[in-house]
This record gives sequence, structure tokens and C-alpha cells, in this order.
Amino acid sequence: MNTNGIEYKSYFRNESVTLIEVLKNRESAWYFCTGDELSPFHCSQEIVENVNGNDINVRTFEEGELRFDDYFGKLVISGRDSELVINSQTIEIPTDLKDKVERILH
Repeated sequence: MNTNGIEYKSYFRNESVTLIEVLKNRESAWYFCTGDELSPFHCSQEIVENVNGNDINVRTFEEGELRFDDYFGKLVISGRDSELVINSQTIEIPTDLKDKVERILH
């Protein structure tokens, strides 16, 4: 957790999109980034499904859906092609992206 009371919980990325989960004041918020554009995603459901003996985490958003395991995810956004994303360590989030998120949260 940083000095602003923000904890980065999840970080999914590929060469063109990023999805970040942030925890502030015990409330979770998700942000989607493509290029320089950062927009909130509205999570309506968090579940775990067992698929062929594997637990798959599912996050349903008003804007689409993310299905992921410990390594990879599939991000489906309404009106766009699906994206294969890497489930990355939050310490890898670029500083400029963290700055954008923190400006929105304050």
C-alpha cells in the first residue's frame, strides 16, 4: 500500500491494453487503459468457476468480462475483439500509469 492509502491488487496487460484493480478504503475499483486513455470499469460480479478441474476467476463488468488464472487471462470488452492478457505482478505497473490512477482517485 502506498502513502495515499491505495493498494494495487491486480494487473493484467498486453502490448495494447491494461486492466488494473485498485483497493482504496477497502473498496475495489477497476481501470482500463488503452494508449493514453484511462477509464473506469464497473465490476458487477466476482466468481470462481471450475473448468476441466481448473479454477478460473471470472470478473463481470458492465463493459465486458475477464476470465483468468494465475498466469493468463482473456478480456472480452463489448464492441471489441477479445484480448489475451498476462496476469502480471503489481510491482510492474509503470509509474506514469499509477500516477493517472491516483489522480482519478483523489
